Amino acid sequence: MSGPTTSFTAVVLAGDRSPGDSLARAADVCCKALTPVGGTPMVLRVLDALDGAREIEGIILCGPPRSAIDQEQRLRARIGSGQVKWLENKATPSSSTHYALQTLPDHIPVLVTTADHALLNSKMVDYFCAKAGETGGDIVVGLAPHELVVEAYPNTKRTAIRLRDGAYCSCNLFAFLTPRARRVAEFWRKVESQR
Repeated sequence: MSGPTTSFTAVVLAGDRSPGDSLARAADVCCKALTPVGGTPMVLRVLDALDGAREIEGIILCGPPRSAIDQEQRLRARIGSGQVKWLENKATPSSSTHYALQTLPDHIPVLVTTADHALLNSKMVDYFCAKAGETGGDIVVGLAPHELVVEAYPNTKRTAIRLRDGAYCSCNLFAFLTPRARRVAEFWRKVESQR
């Protein structure tokens, strides 16, 4: 199976998992995606990274609620201009991903990330998408060695996923590369419902 031959569409998950997110409350904003980092809402930082990436052709924002969009003029302008397509988020990340994937043709490779990925940049996006496309796989999940993340960001607390060859951190980057990959989103929904 060969990798994608076309540019990716990015799906950004921007729905809060529960009402009253603690980070949003601390920042006095209506949803986590609008929490400012360096004076810019996290979701706009993510959209800027995707907009500047060569591998990304289109962007779908799944969430936040329309009421939150109305409170952030720059986000409202991007959606209004068609630069970003907005979809209402579903109850869970897996349901939102599944829903967004259903709006796209099966042959389009899709990058899924989250609106709170405030340190994401265009170079990371291009690197991940290019390497994912080279794998020949259906789906690729971005992981980074835990020690590398701690070295780069010593003041951050990250959950480590323990695997046989070491500890890793999720990069919140997921590539759905083939039509078969769409079934993974359905499986994810089933697993999430059984948590």
